[in-house]
Amino acid sequence: MKTKLLIVAALTLASSCAFASQYTCTVHCVSPSGTTTTTVKAGSASEAAKIVDGQSDQICRAAGHGKSTSSTMSASQCK
Repeated sequence: MKTKLLIVAALTLASSCAFASQYTCTVHCVSPSGTTTTTVKAGSASEAAKIVDGQSDQICRAAGHGKSTSSTMSASQCK
């Protein structure tokens, strides 16, 4: 039973990773204003945007900006 459960878990993980692509997303920042890009692995551009949206303030600070804009990331910002 344990072996079957491990196989199912491994197949589930492998199938979710098999469909992930790399997306480069543009993040809009303020203080000072500008843009920066970051790369994430996700199943779609909209999923990538959601991932980056949750980390956008940290991404902007790491690029030398104060924080991200208050706008929510959209899928069009990830290619």
